[in-house]
Amino acid sequence: MIRVKLTGTPPSTQSIYRHRGHVVYMTKEGKDMKLGYQWEMKNQYKGRPLLDSISVIAEFYFKNNARRDLDNFNKLVLDAGSGLLWKDDSQIQELIIRKFIDNANPRVE
Repeated sequence: MIRVKLTGTPPSTQSIYRHRGHVVYMTKEGKDMKLGYQWEMKNQYKGRPLLDSISVIAEFYFKNNARRDLDNFNKLVLDAGSGLLWKDDSQIQELIIRKFIDNANPRVE
């Protein structure tokens, strides 16, 4: 089992990916957040990326109970783990996403 804690709340997928015609690209904010998550992952996990099928439980701790579509927050975290925690996020066979409120310590576990 690999367990990592990422500080802050990730932005919604809709705010970090843009479409220009048929091209999808990541905004500067998204790139910066992904790089930050990758550094946190590297500091917490020193092993090799997993190669087999995996299950992921992603727990999002938000500052408040504002209305959010929870499925819009996992992409950046899963993309950041590719090449570090697992070889590629296509290995994920099961994904469980949970939402919690923690005013003082928003994060992803």
